Amino acid sequence: MRVQFGLVVLAMMLIVVFGATGVAGQSSIGTLKVDRLICPRQVAPSTNFQVTVDVEYGLFGVNPSAVIRSAIYTGPLNSSTPIWQSDAANVSYVGEELWNTTLTSPSSEGYLNLTAYVFYQQDGVWKVSSNSSGGSSFAQASIKIGRISSLDVYIGAPSVTITINGSTLTTSTSGDVTTSVPLNSITNVNVPPSIDFQNSTRGVFSNWDDGNKQSQRKVTINGDTRLVANYTLQYLLKINAPSSSESWYGKNTIVTLTANTTTPMNWPLNALGVQGEFTGWSGDVQSSATQVNVTMDSPKTVDANYSFDYKLLAVPILLMVGGIVLVLSIVLYLKQRKTATEIPEPAPETTEETSLICPKCGNQIEKEWTHCIKCGTKLKQTSSNEA
Repeated sequence: MRVQFGLVVLAMMLIVVFGATGVAGQSSIGTLKVDRLICPRQVAPSTNFQVTVDVEYGLFGVNPSAVIRSAIYTGPLNSSTPIWQSDAANVSYVGEELWNTTLTSPSSEGYLNLTAYVFYQQDGVWKVSSNSSGGSSFAQASIKIGRISSLDVYIGAPSVTITINGSTLTTSTSGDVTTSVPLNSITNVNVPPSIDFQNSTRGVFSNWDDGNKQSQRKVTINGDTRLVANYTLQYLLKINAPSSSESWYGKNTIVTLTANTTTPMNWPLNALGVQGEFTGWSGDVQSSATQVNVTMDSPKTVDANYSFDYKLLAVPILLMVGGIVLVLSIVLYLKQRKTATEIPEPAPETTEETSLICPKCGNQIEKEWTHCIKCGTKLKQTSSNEA
């Protein structure tokens, strides 16, 4: 911009020197403007801060040189005494002059409005250039005075959770959150890498407006700040086939789908070597071609259709059923054979010894006794003891 400005001024100088008449009637100053007034957006009360006045000039005439200076006011020109003014500077032809100074902010919170002017000296009098073709002879800036800054984070989607300095916040219906943070603090901002809109549509984080590409970042707050997170819209493509799949694609991406002319069927048909024959696409794409293009301007569902001949299953099924019947027959035969050859063993005889009782007193007696030891009654002898 400044190179172009210099070329324009140089052309004006050549026109005046070589082709113009009545040069004495021209002003001794050409183009003189305040290009920038550089100052912080916010400072704390009673704090020193730096200000830069950037002046550009392009001088022409009989004497292409001038004496210039700059001044800063807290209001319009001549409404107050300047709070700062530079030393005079001798300049010639085309160039740039930078003045740096330190100012002190007011003790109370609010706003400080500054106006920077550039003057040139003519006949001992300081004047403001009236030539506005190359820019203005003044520039203005407004500085917030306070210790707390406002941070606004915009992502463009409502009811989304983001984190600022560890605190969880939810975006408003307009898609942003606003909070207060200390001036000059380093603030951690974390937005989600992706936002699910619950309709096979999502936004994927791309970058911030300032070029930062991290969804989780740190930012130095040097005044009221607005951060804009940019998201890329993506749609879900569902493909239903013997082997189904799902993939996300950016909005308006063209996706090429290619189907196999034949494909193994799902289990258990694949175990029998059965293959399907491609018959065409259906759903959001209607085509009989094996290869089609899909424009992802919305969520898409595409079906790859295959058919197969059930008659091909007759022989495998008969073999399978015959094998099952054979196995069951062998198992049943073995079971019956085992049952027929098993002979149950007789239960062992149990002998139970009968207790002997005295016929007179009823007390228990032993087999070898001839008389009851309790009552003296003569007991009957066994056949082996009888004479």
